[in-house]
Amino acid sequence: LINKAFSEIEAYKSSDPALYEKLHKRIDIESIFIRYLQIELYSGQYSPGTLYGMKIQFRADCEKYGITNYEEFVELPDSLWPRWGIA
Repeated sequence: LINKAFSEIEAYKSSDPALYEKLHKRIDIESIFIRYLQIELYSGQYSPGTLYGMKIQFRADCEKYGITNYEEFVELPDSLWPRWGIA
């Protein structure tokens, strides 16, 4: 559904770039939890290289959107990144 949402807003990329960026950001933020679950629960479904790329992209998006905590009072750089091997 996330991929479908991205494809549904594609027309706005040229017709209304500001709206496109706003919607793209919202979809991207919504996808973070889904991508976390993909990495945590289904990591065996991906090759090591693909999984590593997913983790790096996840970290980049968390940093881009200011998502700093893994759980209450536990910051991502201190907990999740080292566990994932991307510290």
